[in-house]
Amino acid sequence: GLHIGGAPGGRDTFEQGLGQWRTLGEQDGATLARDRWHSAEGRFSMRLTNARLGGSFGAINAVPPFAPHKAPLFTFDYRITDTLRIDLNIRLDDGSWRAVRFTDRDRTWPVLGTIRGVIADRRWHHAEVDLAGLLSAHGLSHRTVTGLAFMSTGYPGNEEGLAYHIDNTALVPAVNGQRGVRI
Repeated sequence: GLHIGGAPGGRDTFEQGLGQWRTLGEQDGATLARDRWHSAEGRFSMRLTNARLGGSFGAINAVPPFAPHKAPLFTFDYRITDTLRIDLNIRLDDGSWRAVRFTDRDRTWPVLGTIRGVIADRRWHHAEVDLAGLLSAHGLSHRTVTGLAFMSTGYPGNEEGLAYHIDNTALVPAVNGQRGVRI
């Protein structure tokens, strides 16, 4: 991946593989696969399929730990149904988790905010999450992010076999225009 100012960057387009995404929750986690039939752009996306009723349905982006101010924005494209119950969860360096509401309704972990304007119509849409802003608003800007995961964390969970798609995941690095930007 691309590194700017010590922050992880670049994006996973799933054209060559699953990038930094891994199953979270072993047999209860999501089954991850490249899908050539549905993509936001390019030829492939990542299809996440729930392996077990009541499981975590989890997938984690195994990024190197980073300070939220170095990569303040997480963006992704999604294709979901209205029965999906998943949130974006942020793992911090103290081992704790924080949730950003996507489509789930439970409160297993403290909720930092909500991804606004989520549309569940089986079409592609774009989402942006201000990681630095959400963590800062809750007094957590000093923490290091050690993982970003899509998962369900409680009741009612997701039915076995339910699938959704993610494409073009990106941690967008902060850029200091005073020093110039080289691309």
